[in-house]
Amino acid sequence: MANDNAGNVDRVWDLMKKIGFAMLVTRDGDKLRARPMSAYFDRDANTIFS
Repeated sequence: MANDNAGNVDRVWDLMKKIGFAMLVTRDGDKLRARPMSAYFDRDANTIFS
């Protein structure tokens, strides 16, 4: 089976466009804290800003 990195990269960009947000979770000892985040991305520049 050939490694299709270009297809994988396309899939990630497509998923970012569809989903629009993610949860950032940090841990402090036993406590978890979750915060919603959205990303701004520029595929032409291969750049993701959060």
